[in-house]
Amino acid sequence: MYATETVGEGPRWHVHPYDEVFILRSGRALFTIGDKKIQAQAGDMLMGPAHLPHKDHNPALEDRLGSVTTRRAACVHATPHPARGEGSP
Repeated sequence: MYATETVGEGPRWHVHPYDEVFILRSGRALFTIGDKKIQAQAGDMLMGPAHLPHKDHNPALEDRLGSVTTRRAACVHATPHPARGEGSP
């Protein structure tokens, strides 16, 4: 899960050897996947194919009241390797 209120903040260009799915849970985000720019909003789901560079950030968009909304996104990494968390070797 990734969240930020800071305009312009987000993951920089990177690439994975596996697909990644982005689920925008709240707010808005500007995704760049390869050479495509996609304005996403809460409820949108996007796919970042394996070996294709991608990035996203919190755009300078404001809600009706003039405040920047918190962007929350879940990123699902389709890797065959299990995630290593606390208690993992």
